[in-house]
Amino acid sequence: MGRHLNHMKRLLWGAVALLGLAAGHAQGAACQSAQAGNWSAPATWTSCNNGIPQNGDSATINHAVTVDGNVGSDGNNALSGLTVGTNGVLQGGSYTLVLKGNLTVDGRINWPTGTVSLYSATSQWGGGATGSAIILSSIVMRWSAGLTFAPSAAYTIELRGATPLDTQNGNFNNNGANANNKVTLYFNGAGNQSFTNTKLQYPNLRLGGGGTKTDGASSVTVLGNLTVDAGTTFDASSATSQNAIGGDLTVGGTFKVSPGNNGAWEFNGTTTQTITGAVYLYGIIVSNSSGVVLNGGDLSLGTTSSGRLQFTAGGITTGTNKVIINTPCDWTNIVTGEGTNNKWINGKVQLTFSGYKSTCTFPVGDSLYYAPIDLFIPYFSDVGNIGGKTLTGSTTRTEHPQIGTSGLNPNKDANRYWTLGGTGDTFGCVPLGSDKWNPGYYLATFYFNDPDLDVGAATKNFQVGRYAGGWAPPGVDTAKPHSTSIKVDPTGPGATDGSPFGTYAVGEVLGAPSGGGATNSCANPWGGSQPGAFNAYETATAPATSATGVIKTKVAGQPYSLDVVALKTDKSAVDTTFNGAVAIDVLGLAAYNPASPPALDASGCPAGATVLASPSGTPTISNGRTTVSFPAEANAWGYAKVRIKYTANGSTLTSCSGDAFAIRPNVLGLLAQTSYKQSGGAWVTLAATTTAGTPVHPAGQPFQLTVTGYNGAAAPAITSNWSASSLVTAAAVGGGMTAGTFATGTLAGSGGTVVSASATYSEVGPFTGQLFDTAFARVDSGDGTSADCSGWWVCSPAVAIGRFIPDHFDLSNGTLTNRGDVATCADNFTYTGEPFRLAFTLTARNAAGATTKNYDATAGWARLDGSQGAKWVQGTSAVGAGNINPWGINLTNNAPLAAGRLAVWSGSSVGVCSAPAGAWFQGAASFAACLNVTRNATAENSYEQFRLGVAPVDEDGATLATTAFTLDADNSGSNERLALGTTRLLHGRLSLDNAYGSEILPLPMPMQTQYWITTSGSGYWAANAQDSCTAVTSSSISLTNYGRNLSAGETTPCLRRPGETLCASSQSAMGGKFSLILGAPGTGNDGWVTVGYATATALPWLDPARPGKATFGPARRPKVQYQRENFGFNF
Repeated sequence: MGRHLNHMKRLLWGAVALLGLAAGHAQGAACQSAQAGNWSAPATWTSCNNGIPQNGDSATINHAVTVDGNVGSDGNNALSGLTVGTNGVLQGGSYTLVLKGNLTVDGRINWPTGTVSLYSATSQWGGGATGSAIILSSIVMRWSAGLTFAPSAAYTIELRGATPLDTQNGNFNNNGANANNKVTLYFNGAGNQSFTNTKLQYPNLRLGGGGTKTDGASSVTVLGNLTVDAGTTFDASSATSQNAIGGDLTVGGTFKVSPGNNGAWEFNGTTTQTITGAVYLYGIIVSNSSGVVLNGGDLSLGTTSSGRLQFTAGGITTGTNKVIINTPCDWTNIVTGEGTNNKWINGKVQLTFSGYKSTCTFPVGDSLYYAPIDLFIPYFSDVGNIGGKTLTGSTTRTEHPQIGTSGLNPNKDANRYWTLGGTGDTFGCVPLGSDKWNPGYYLATFYFNDPDLDVGAATKNFQVGRYAGGWAPPGVDTAKPHSTSIKVDPTGPGATDGSPFGTYAVGEVLGAPSGGGATNSCANPWGGSQPGAFNAYETATAPATSATGVIKTKVAGQPYSLDVVALKTDKSAVDTTFNGAVAIDVLGLAAYNPASPPALDASGCPAGATVLASPSGTPTISNGRTTVSFPAEANAWGYAKVRIKYTANGSTLTSCSGDAFAIRPNVLGLLAQTSYKQSGGAWVTLAATTTAGTPVHPAGQPFQLTVTGYNGAAAPAITSNWSASSLVTAAAVGGGMTAGTFATGTLAGSGGTVVSASATYSEVGPFTGQLFDTAFARVDSGDGTSADCSGWWVCSPAVAIGRFIPDHFDLSNGTLTNRGDVATCADNFTYTGEPFRLAFTLTARNAAGATTKNYDATAGWARLDGSQGAKWVQGTSAVGAGNINPWGINLTNNAPLAAGRLAVWSGSSVGVCSAPAGAWFQGAASFAACLNVTRNATAENSYEQFRLGVAPVDEDGATLATTAFTLDADNSGSNERLALGTTRLLHGRLSLDNAYGSEILPLPMPMQTQYWITTSGSGYWAANAQDSCTAVTSSSISLTNYGRNLSAGETTPCLRRPGETLCASSQSAMGGKFSLILGAPGTGNDGWVTVGYATATALPWLDPARPGKATFGPARRPKVQYQRENFGFNF
């Protein structure tokens, strides 16, 4: 029973422990990444209860973490929060991360196949440090989950899935006073994407990636900008309720909207809003007191059956564009709210007319005042004459350019004129009908304001003048304090078929018009001669009546002139009868690509072009041709055309020059920079041209190249349109040098400056570099413009760039020759103090491995002279600049050679040793020198495995590639030299032993080389049986200290081996031994002599020779007495 109770207790305590753990985990761990790795790897995380973030945990990522499986599954298995720090990256495969808390991103989520699923709670997404971004497949909101953004959050959330934003039964709570308008939702999947019933307010919305992006919501609200990228369609046709945009609308692709009566788009921002591109909307509501501006395209509104233009605050400024209203203009409530507080169109509006009796208002004004036009068209039974026709109206707050010939008093008029007619209109005049119901006239009323009037002008006396190639006589239908009407009918001079439109001025009548009358003919609404087209070309173009010609490249920042011509109807030649004022401007596209030439409209003008600096006023063409001066255009344009407009009788003829031309930068600024060996990685200009000049940069390694286009103004400015992805290069060098290859690498940039971080030069030394852009102005490559820097090329000046040094040296043919004092020797050792020879070939290379031929002694760019002994040894194991840096290590005990032990052989040229060598020729040099390890004052143990290497470093720091190092000579733990060879270093001496023999016989004298061996703390001299090259000479043998009956001259040393008959003057060791024989002194000349050898002069790398004693005749020894017996011996 007791055992059972104890067992139950253990179970109970175990359960309590488990509950305690569960309770602790329910609070959630604050997991943090410890290193880059997979989400599922415990080593990736720290401070996690279960090794990795799990249910209830929060996760903070400060490294690159890869999601390698689903994280969570539902609201009961989800993270409580997720933070991606500034240095953090969240990435992974096609998995889902479940979150029921907040998300903060100051780093990057780069997870294009991943899904974040929100469950059961509101998730606020914050962060937005510089560089932060989110890329996901989709965001899903389930079980009443909400998504909102912190007001300060500012980043792009790029969603690439087919259903990128799935609210299901969740919601997007970006509303209220703190609604975010900084975050951008970017639907950028490749192909179609759908986000039906999102029920949200977008902060900013961008659609890209191609295909169709369908928003199935009944209403779309964008608090900030709405952007549709080129090649992409945004289908918002389900948005049949009122929609809103608080920022700019930019359409590079297609924007499909609802044609329904309520599908209008309200522009309700607080600062000026811009509509960029040609945009169609069913209707627009302007609710922004700062107004809406059109940029780069017309705004088209409504259908032929319904439409809407409503002003509640602010107006629309068209610039060179226009508002097109497709709904018949006489229908009610098409335009509402206009007339006060800037609620009008400042610019052009094109109206569509119905085929019946119509009274329409052009709701136009300028930046200050509303000055509309009312136009009444009488009843037409033949509806086709005007039904569906379009007419553009505008007003300009200044005197009419031709007021002086109008017959109106320019000092008592309205300083304003109005225009009916423009490009693209199909309604040039009111035609004369076939019966009395078609009278062919129109009634136009022009409104003005008190500030428009000259002082003293009496509006009751105002009449209207119409200009159409000339002035028609002034007339009036009704004159009121702020408007004047005129009825234009087909009863005037030449009026046979209808009543054309034109430009209009109002004022008191001064007299009859002068300078020719206006046309009244629909057949020829221009008045006077009717040109077929216009053209522009170089002034030098001949003959004078030529219909065609070219326009050569122009330089930004510099004025130029061209001839403008009117052409005959068949466009075959100049129409010399044409005289008239024309409006001239220049249209430009920033870049030109011959593989994808710009689209041209019916007038030969490029679509979407920008109006450039153009002649002021309205130049007059006389007799069909005139020279026109064009002001300097500050920017560069890859494609430009001259546009000529001629307006008469309400119709405008527009032509663009037949030849396109470029306006190029005057010059390219070229800056080469390096951060090589610069403190803090600072960038400095590569402009050193002298042998020792700095900074330097390794040949073939990337350096930074900055290229900027400048115009030709007196104070040159950057031409922001210029850009280049490739440039032609040229490199020039001084005499005796080889020109290297100068490559720009990958160029990228905008705003007139491109930068390459991968520019290279393949040779050593400085060079003069020049760049040529042969692409920017290539539209002129076939028109006779010269293909050089004075023509259509854009060039930099020649700029000194340098100085370049070898990227590395290659070492080959390295040898270590033992016993360099001997011409030929096969010994595997060298004595300390004895020279050994190092030899190798160095080749200077660039980063690609090619030889840099300018690293040459004659050219002057070689910076490591091997012929100078001081360049061979610096005395320590340290690697220094301007040195060969040889050093060695005893591999037996890994003891580096002590400082001061390695020296350049200073003896005479002997054996294979001579003066150091190492002169460079075209990038290669053969280095050779004899060195020696200096002898210790006391005998030292042998270096049985002495390995020696070199680390050549020139004065600029160029050395061998790191991978070439094979020797750790300083025992630092890493290789710093390339090993040339391994040898034995021996501390040696020459030894002569004692010898005894008859005075009547020659006496062999033992003589050998020895080396010191240390074992167990003590040492001894051992015979060097490996020595086969040490040579002794008879002249260095000494005989001293004669004794007894032996005197000098009675015996002589002889170097003679067995079998030899003659004495040799010198002898090489055999197995370390020599054959020395002392001649027999003869009978009666017994005695002894000390035999020595002068190693200090003959063999200075050996210890002083140990002398031996040669004894001739019987040797006398002393008596020897033992303890118990006494023997006496006499010798």
